[in-house]
Amino acid sequence: MAIKFLLATTGMQINMVSSWTDELYCSILKDGSISLRASKDGEDEYGGRWWFPSRRGIKTPKQFVDTIFEIDEIDTDNWSIQEDILPVLFEHAPLFATLTNLYLEIDDNQEEADLDFFLFSQKVILSSKVDLPNNFKSSVKLLEIIFNFVKKQFQSTGQLPRGQHALMGTSISFPNKVIRSKKEHLEFRKEQAIKTHVRNADWKIRRTRLHGFAMSKQHQDISDFCRNYFEQHKELPVGKYKIGQTVVTFNVKT
Repeated sequence: MAIKFLLATTGMQINMVSSWTDELYCSILKDGSISLRASKDGEDEYGGRWWFPSRRGIKTPKQFVDTIFEIDEIDTDNWSIQEDILPVLFEHAPLFATLTNLYLEIDDNQEEADLDFFLFSQKVILSSKVDLPNNFKSSVKLLEIIFNFVKKQFQSTGQLPRGQHALMGTSISFPNKVIRSKKEHLEFRKEQAIKTHVRNADWKIRRTRLHGFAMSKQHQDISDFCRNYFEQHKELPVGKYKIGQTVVTFNVKT
């Protein structure tokens, strides 16, 4: 059975001709996906409540955050996702809420490797069973510990954790079935190796009026070169290469 609840509200807002309240409603469906729907409850010459189209099919923290930013029928800038929205969501979907908070923390820190791993591993955490504390802030801290455990497990074994584990006195049961295929594991490791290889390479950045775009294009071209080179030679390039108009020196094997 679907659960529907008020996720956030601005309270009464007033201008010269009317007053209204912006509201955001959340539904958790039987399949576990989330739906968000904006509403205005107003008092003006038209009166009544206005409902706007639902955003459906939300299954990951990134989709949840992106959807909130995409809503333009009401003023979502009035709310802090971490301070106003996630504590309410926690009451109905504690694991999803705490994992979304972790996603925002990692995204704010701009640690590309951590963000890549989060997106790769989030499904195994969302599919796990864990007794989180009743307090949102305590659960956030425990989720950070769980995420770091998953990351260390992958770094040491090359696999995401499965089965029963105990962390900080809390039992967590990861799914026994394989969440990510062997092909997906290999693809993830390859992409991480390419990013590290490109990051360690030396090249001269072209400076133009569109400097940001030029740098991004250079970076993409170099990444694509490494990807294609790996497909052909089963290893990453080492030494000096001319890629487009850019001379790149790949220093060491990754």
